[in-house]
Amino acid sequence: ADIARQAVEAGKHLLVETPMAFSMVDADALIETSRLSKVRLMVGNLDRFGPVGQTVKEELESGELGAAGLLRIHRWESSNIGSWGQVFSAPGEKIIDIVSLIRDLDIAYWMFGNKPLEIFAIGRRISGSGTTRPDYVQIHLGFPCGGMAIIDYSTSLPQGPGYYFLSMIGSKGAAYADDHNNVNLRYGSADIQALRSSYGNIELLVQLQEFVDSIKTEREPRISGIDGRSGLQIANAAAMSIESGQSVRLVGECYEIA
Repeated sequence: ADIARQAVEAGKHLLVETPMAFSMVDADALIETSRLSKVRLMVGNLDRFGPVGQTVKEELESGELGAAGLLRIHRWESSNIGSWGQVFSAPGEKIIDIVSLIRDLDIAYWMFGNKPLEIFAIGRRISGSGTTRPDYVQIHLGFPCGGMAIIDYSTSLPQGPGYYFLSMIGSKGAAYADDHNNVNLRYGSADIQALRSSYGNIELLVQLQEFVDSIKTEREPRISGIDGRSGLQIANAAAMSIESGQSVRLVGECYEIA
């Protein structure tokens, strides 16, 4: 966050990876500094710009899937890939240090267009090399529209490639996408379309193009600092739920133990 703030103070437009900071205090400071410096602040999340995320979001916005009902995301990796670390903390705040988890929480926030009203999370911890770390987390999110999301993340798989799955069930239809053989099928039109879940670096290229376009057109990027802050806040709330064993509710602008 300090390096990012120095860049913004120097008048540089900034694309920063998720998470944008490890505390809400740092996130707020970065957002305010970028506002005062009149530069663009974009928070990166490649999953928003890939074929799967873009297609599901488009189908929701067009009404093809109807109202968002149930989102499920599974991200399973081997222990040598996972980025679990210690629990970083600032006064009154805590967050699980895992980029993948915050990235998926941002996808839920993006799909439903709101922060969840209620969060309940559980985590399993394992010990090794003198440290204790979570190796499985499941998070339940309840949204204002009555929709919900279930996200789970595991680093318990044997060494090798991981597995990713996303499904969105709406009031009119459903979308199911995973990384099996890197191909998904799109029905509903005259011809069945093949959607590859990976086109090399296409997600990175699209994300960078969005950053450039936001600068050229002097508009907010599609993942603004406020969006990045929301993902961080939801992750903090999930960590609060894991630590307390209770659900957490959004009261005003803050999450509190229910």
